Formats: sequence, C-alpha cells, structure tokens
Amino acid sequence: TSGCDSIVTLQLTILPTLLQSINAQICDGAVYNFNGTQLTQAGSYNDTLTATSGCDSIVTLQLTILPTLSQSISAQICNGAAYNFNGTQLNQGGVYYDTLTASTGCDSLVTLTLLTVNQLTSTINQTICFGDSVLLNGNYYSQSGTFVDTLQSSGACDSIVTLNLAVSSALATALNQSICFGDSISFGGVYYTSAAAITDTLTASTGCDSIVTFTLTVNTIDTPTISQNGFVLSTQSFQSYQWQLDGTDIAAANDSTCTAASNGLYTVVVTDINGCSAASSTLSVTGVGIDQLLDQTISIYPNPAKDFLMIANLPAQMVEMEIYNSVGQLVTSGNISNGIIDVVALPVGWYLLSLHTKDSIKRIKFVKQ
Repeated sequence: TSGCDSIVTLQLTILPTLLQSINAQICDGAVYNFNGTQLTQAGSYNDTLTATSGCDSIVTLQLTILPTLSQSISAQICNGAAYNFNGTQLNQGGVYYDTLTASTGCDSLVTLTLLTVNQLTSTINQTICFGDSVLLNGNYYSQSGTFVDTLQSSGACDSIVTLNLAVSSALATALNQSICFGDSISFGGVYYTSAAAITDTLTASTGCDSIVTFTLTVNTIDTPTISQNGFVLSTQSFQSYQWQLDGTDIAAANDSTCTAASNGLYTVVVTDINGCSAASSTLSVTGVGIDQLLDQTISIYPNPAKDFLMIANLPAQMVEMEIYNSVGQLVTSGNISNGIIDVVALPVGWYLLSLHTKDSIKRIKFVKQ
C-alpha cells in the first residue's frame, strides 16, 4: 500500500481426490442402500462425495447378491411311524416345505418329499407230504394249519406272513384185477400170470408216497364140448357163443345150439360171465344134404321160389317140416299135408328144407327169390 514491492511467497498444496472401495453382499430379494440409492442387483457402483477437505471423495461399491439356498430331501417311513422335520412330527406322506437361515444369513428353503410305506402282507399256500416239514422264520411246521409270523421287509417295515399249510397223508389204493387163465398182467414192471397179493410204494402226482395193494385173481373157464343130435349141435351153458365152420365164424350162429348146414369141422368158442373165453375141440359133420327118406321121388318146385314152394310125391302120413337159413338158424316149422309151403315172408337167400316123419328124414336146399 506504500508503493514499495511486497514479495509474497505462496506454498500451494494439491490435495488428492480420495478413493474408497466397498465390497458388500446382500441376500437375493434384499435391498442395499448406497448413499440413498436402493440397489437390488449385483454389480459395481460409483458415487462422488465431498471429503472433509472439501475435495471429491469417489466411492466404488462392489455389490454381490447371495442366492437363496434350496435343498430337497426324500424320506420314507413305515405306516404308523413319525418323521421329525425340523421339530415337526410328520406321519402322513406328502410334500413339506420349511425356511431356515443359512450360514450366510440368507434363507435356506428345504423341500421334503415324505413317503409312507404300508405294512406288507403275504400269504403262502404250502402242501407237504406226511412226515415232512416247512421252515418259516426259523420255525419248522409239520402239522396242517394257519400260521402267522411278523418279519422285517427290506424297507425296515413289518411284513406279516400267513402260512396256510396242508399235510397230505400217504395215499392208499386197493387195486383189484382179474385175468383169464393163460393171460398175464403187468404191475410195477413185473408180469404176473397167477393169483397174487402185492403191496408196493409208488410216488403219487403230489410227490407223496402212494401205497398200492395189488390183488390179482385168475379166472378159469370150463372147456366146452359139442354134442350132436342128427345135424343139431349143442354145447353147455355159457354167457355167449360163436360157432365156427372150418375155423371161420358162422354169421349169426350165437346160440348154444347150431344146425349144421354144410359138411365140415365145427367148433364153438364160448365166453363166460367173467369175460374169459375157451374153444371146443373140432367135430366133423358129414352127411348134410343126403336123402334119407325111403321115397326117393319127393321133390320141390319151383326152385328158386318166390311166393310158394310146392312138394311133389309127399307121403300120406303126417310130415313135419323145418326151414333153416344159410347159417343154420331155424326160421319156421310146422306140419304139412297139402304139399304147399308159404315162403313169401322169407328174405332172399338160400335155405334148407327138412321134411321128416317118425322114421325118416329128407333135406332139400332151395333158393328164395
């Protein structure tokens, strides 16, 4: 102010801009207040403030969002038991939720899927042979009945097993057989020809013993004999008969008697009531068709005949007539005096006409048309 120089020395100091870094974390869904700004997203944020020196102060925020933790749990319990879910006793199957606090301080969501396992039941139907036994949970059973036991299944729950046990007794079978003398029968792989009573143990279809008592009876039959009265052959009384000529069955010759219609060797095969059969010795029959009447002039016409059979030179005394078919069966008989025989009812075929008096007989073959 006096006009003279005044020398002023200035010492200038440059104050630096202040820098500050902040690292912060919040839980997902929370809000971070950054100098009045509400932040919900992770990221890097800057803000400029005024320091106490009056200079700028730059603040950098690194914001991290911590996720909500989630956990899934699957569990199962036996029916009637309880499951402790964070202090809550659960005894029903279903899906349950709970919110906990993790070590980060954020929520931790727990999801529980709970299954209830029913008590297992099973039924065993078992059949064993008498004298055998069945094992159930360390116990042997050999009597018929129903037995119940409680086991533990693979799921650690009770398993109720019901055993229905049937004990099959040894089968006893009486087998009575009969054969004819000379036949044989097989039993147990052995052939028997004579009467026997045998007991054998076999295996039934159930796998158990089957005791079979085999009683064999041998039936016999008397050998038939043939008696001859003229050309009528007869044998004893049997159940059925079959006459044979020269070893061949005679059709419809199934009675105890048979009239020989041809010369040859006759045999009879008989069957008794017990089913056994026997054959007679052969009997030779000759003379069938030979005229034996004293009057050699007797003849018949027409031959073949259709309705009537006429007899020429019939003697005056009483004459009896019999007509036999081709297998020796008597088809009609009676007395004749007028010399005419009605053959209308006879089937077509050849026949043997037998004419006889008290002392003589004549047989003549004819054909019915």
